[in-house]
Amino acid sequence: MADTRKPKRSDDEETTQVMSMPPQSLTPVLGSVDASGGVEVVVVRERMLPRAKRGPWRAFEVWTKNRIYGVDTALRCTVVLDRRTGQVDAESTVGGLRLGGGRLRSGGITRVSYPFPLVGMEATFTDGRKQVYTSRVERFVVRIRDVQTKGENEPQTWEEIIQGME
Repeated sequence: MADTRKPKRSDDEETTQVMSMPPQSLTPVLGSVDASGGVEVVVVRERMLPRAKRGPWRAFEVWTKNRIYGVDTALRCTVVLDRRTGQVDAESTVGGLRLGGGRLRSGGITRVSYPFPLVGMEATFTDGRKQVYTSRVERFVVRIRDVQTKGENEPQTWEEIIQGME
């Protein structure tokens, strides 16, 4: 005969059990990588610029002690900046390479992250054949672009918007 009692669900109980420690995926396992990974999100608000004034968009930035690596949405390094001067580092061999994640070596164990490096790791750039590693990542920034456009025929006031609907 089938059991006709209502099955007991965990949310039927009066109390909630609280974990005494964070889940394993949030617990640092190796080295000095922060549990959050240190990923920052920045919203860049700007007005639409003429095409001639726009440069390649840095969707991501990898900050190390001496450099800032600008990476586009295809994960290609489009610019390397000297942190002290803010000038382009023309000598860098990373320009044009693809960001491949991060690496941390400690005590014979290697930890990797993909597709982005975590703070405390070395960033990995590759062209498929060779890999280049940076010094320790101090910041990893995701840059979200919020562009305000203004068309020639775009209504400027609420009254103009209403008139355009009639």
